[in-house]
Amino acid sequence: MSKIGRNEETNEEKLLLCPICNAKTRTKAYAKTVLSYFPLFCPKCKKETVVNVKQLNITVINGYPKEIGPPKAGFAKRNY
Repeated sequence: MSKIGRNEETNEEKLLLCPICNAKTRTKAYAKTVLSYFPLFCPKCKKETVVNVKQLNITVINGYPKEIGPPKAGFAKRNY
């Protein structure tokens, strides 16, 4: 039985790769997934990178947009 209205392209899914160390992250994306200013964390290198994802293409963002920015003054930074 075939599924009507579904492309084979929409079934494509991949784990996003870390732009720093090129290891697999725990974030899965489909061909039609669109992420904007997404904080992508890598469990291998323990770094967080802000990225845009469109059609499984990752673009690294240098710095945060002014709307998001760094945490406000009321938040204390904790070192664990």
